[in-house]
Amino acid sequence: FRTFSALTPGSTNSFSASVGGSRCSGGLQLGSTPGFSTAALPASAVHAVVRTTTVFVDYPVLSLAFVLRDADGRPRVRRPDALTVSGLALSGTANCDVSRIDADSGVGVCDVVVAPGEFALGAAAYRRNVTLSVRYAGVVAASTVVDVALAAAVAPPALTVGTPGLVVLLPQSPRLPSEAFTVDIRGSSGANVLAFFQITLFFDESVVVYGGDSFVQSDLYTVSVGLTRGSPSFLSVI
Repeated sequence: FRTFSALTPGSTNSFSASVGGSRCSGGLQLGSTPGFSTAALPASAVHAVVRTTTVFVDYPVLSLAFVLRDADGRPRVRRPDALTVSGLALSGTANCDVSRIDADSGVGVCDVVVAPGEFALGAAAYRRNVTLSVRYAGVVAASTVVDVALAAAVAPPALTVGTPGLVVLLPQSPRLPSEAFTVDIRGSSGANVLAFFQITLFFDESVVVYGGDSFVQSDLYTVSVGLTRGSPSFLSVI
């Protein structure tokens, strides 16, 4: 019976038995058994780390990496019915995708979206305790608490009514090499009625590049965009 304890949970195998090195003849004969399977135990422990060290309002995805273990410390556990995140308001579901859990290592990743109201406007960055819970038939079998940092939401500069002005809004969260992002341009002509306008954006192409024909047109007017390369390069919006 030592064979059973050495088997990996959830695996399939068979065994045979003999007496004196050979099968018995006559009477009760011991031979090969039909195939059998060992059942994986439910997870009784979960350990998690935060993949997104700081969550930003313009990229509010909280990503948690975790590993599951059964009561004997083995990673091959029975897949949970649900994995849930609690401790802060979320946009959309608080359930993780259990299909992303690796059956052999017990390692998984959970991504949820933090609600905009969690990001305090103009306040310093603050931290929240977030709980990741493993559930079977609605009952919590294991849970862990991780510390999550939320970056303060930066209020965009206000355009004063009646006063001409222009605001260019860049992303608050970091961007990886080759990752595209959108720059929001807001302008006010004050009390003036414009028949024509031109906006020129200067930038260093060793740091950022224009994404091509990706300028989002307004419903109120149509613009043409011209790119001139140099030191610095500039983008003309007319």
